[in-house]
Amino acid sequence: MVWATKVSLALTVLILASPILSQGVQPPSPTSDTPPQISSPPGPLASPIAPELPIGGGPNLPASGNIPGNSTSTGPIVGGAPGNGTLAGGEKGNSTIIMDPRDPPGRITMVNPSNPATVFPRFAIGDDIHFKWEFDKNLRIPPKELYLLAARISRNLEYPIAFNISGSSKEYIWKTSTWNQTLAPLTEDKDYILQIYDERGLKAVPEAGRLAIFRMPFGLYRRGGGDPFCTACLSNSARTSPVMATSILALLLLWFHTWFCSVDYTSTIKYVKQNQWTNCPQGDLIMKNEHKGRLLHRCEGGCVIVNESI
Repeated sequence: MVWATKVSLALTVLILASPILSQGVQPPSPTSDTPPQISSPPGPLASPIAPELPIGGGPNLPASGNIPGNSTSTGPIVGGAPGNGTLAGGEKGNSTIIMDPRDPPGRITMVNPSNPATVFPRFAIGDDIHFKWEFDKNLRIPPKELYLLAARISRNLEYPIAFNISGSSKEYIWKTSTWNQTLAPLTEDKDYILQIYDERGLKAVPEAGRLAIFRMPFGLYRRGGGDPFCTACLSNSARTSPVMATSILALLLLWFHTWFCSVDYTSTIKYVKQNQWTNCPQGDLIMKNEHKGRLLHRCEGGCVIVNESI
């Protein structure tokens, strides 16, 4: 009887205390001196972090490769929207260059020989031929390598002059005196073409900022064989060979002075000793000098007469 009474009392206490336990202990109301504590909620954030985008582009712009509306990129993308221009990477360590495809290509201007479009260049076989050139301001992407090749297209012949020289080179000397005449003989003709191009080869199309292929016709001749081309090339020959030009000029002056003074002067000149003076028929002074069995007559008026020794 006593045990049943204790069990009944315990059940009554549990029933009365259950509402209080379910409510728990309420925290004190915040005051102005105690700021509320905010804890981070568990689980993922409300909005995910956006993925990293390529430099200078949006989510649809690739970090490398082909860009819509442009040529193939060889370097990283630097700013701009698709279709703004052709991207071309520079050499290692340099910044990328952005080119407008409408820009002109870079070109070579020949310094030596000068004015090849006006005066046809002619060179003597056996000489050291000095080619010298400059690049214009449109060359924005310098070549890595340069090649010089002479060709005779009508005869399907090629003469490799220089291969794999530095892309910054601005001159080259072609030593034709040591040229192998057995493998590719150099002959007199005016159908040679000098071609200067970069590592992209002779089939490269003109591209904005890059070097365009340079072509220059020229001729080769052998010394002592006369002029195989035309007399109009005399001015260029004088530039190429100063010694030959001086000799030709001296012969022309000698012919002119002899004709102007008239060889009849010699018929009235009497023999005198060396370095003595005598009179020309018209009063001009003439000095006779014995030179290799000949008498050189010099008029004060500028005439030069050559006569056999007496």
